[in-house]
Amino acid sequence: MTTRKLAIAAIFFASLASAFSNVSITLKELGGTVPATTINPWGYPKFKVWLRASIDGKETELTADEILILENAKVSRPYFVGKLEKDAKTGENWQRVEWITRGSGPGWNSAIIYAFRGADIGYAAAWHNRTDLSYVKIFNYKSEPILELSFGANPKTSNVIVKALRGMIDGSGEEGQIWVDSVAIVGENFSYKWDGWPFDKRPPPLHIWPNMPYYVRISYKPKNQSYEWGKFEVYYDRGLKTQIYLYANKYPIADEVNNLKLVYPQGGENFAPCDEILIKWKGYVRGLPTYVDYSSDGGSSWRQIGVSDDSTFLWKIPPDSTRFGLVRVRQAFNPSAPTLLKEDDAPVYKVAFNYDGSRLLAASETGTVRLWDLINEKVEAAFY
Repeated sequence: MTTRKLAIAAIFFASLASAFSNVSITLKELGGTVPATTINPWGYPKFKVWLRASIDGKETELTADEILILENAKVSRPYFVGKLEKDAKTGENWQRVEWITRGSGPGWNSAIIYAFRGADIGYAAAWHNRTDLSYVKIFNYKSEPILELSFGANPKTSNVIVKALRGMIDGSGEEGQIWVDSVAIVGENFSYKWDGWPFDKRPPPLHIWPNMPYYVRISYKPKNQSYEWGKFEVYYDRGLKTQIYLYANKYPIADEVNNLKLVYPQGGENFAPCDEILIKWKGYVRGLPTYVDYSSDGGSSWRQIGVSDDSTFLWKIPPDSTRFGLVRVRQAFNPSAPTLLKEDDAPVYKVAFNYDGSRLLAASETGTVRLWDLINEKVEAAFY
């Protein structure tokens, strides 16, 4: 939800800038594609653009404090902004702007450059076509991507898999290994043991092969019954990072009438694959979506199976069998887990969510509008 709100705010912000601002930004086209790219990504993770700004039609020079870059719903400031310099070929003046990208993984190839001068705001959309960047994610033992691990109140060890989904392409066009700089645990009572894989059990720093599973044991040893949270972080390829959140014990919440309580199932029921059950709950806050999650491993990892704007959700039991299935419902006031949605390499400039956040319309530079199912993370329809 935080990511979505930021994206919507950015578009609204850009619309205001376009309608009312006296600030104008032009980005230098770098060529090579149609439309031409405007970001130089080849010093990754350092990115560059060349811009020309004007106020009321008069050319002006910007400072680093007057520029912001929005990528992947995250805002950065440039670490370098040069003086206006004349292009020998065109005679135009350009400022070089450099920043450390906050985008990660294939598909994060666009940014919005904002310029501020007093109450005036201008913006320009920028993009690049580099698709050879490495991408690492964390999975549970079933090879399902996860964003969190829950440990309950007792000492426990859970196995996770660190896997490079893609390695950076080298000069010969071959996919290379990924350099894992380090791994880290945040949280006093959490620890990890890097087991690697059968042919390479060395801990980081080391190179890992694309699509090979590297096993890690994450352990929790509580000192008391207090609620705890932490993170397991993997740093790779010159500053990139992937992580999952770790939770233990219950968060102390007062027993109020508006706290969520699962009514059905109550626990202990047996269901057959493909059975349909109506999940029910009470105590939800009206006006906020309720998310329904499922765990097949007793709560060690969770995946979202649906979203509802009332107190019920009709769910078809998955075909896999387990004795440790759990269902939970939650209303997320400040979630921040990002999700990569990609259908092609065209920059997306406009998005709109439906009332409960379960669907998204995305309009790209090519004129294509896609309707995304955010629960299943797939395209429902495309309009050209």
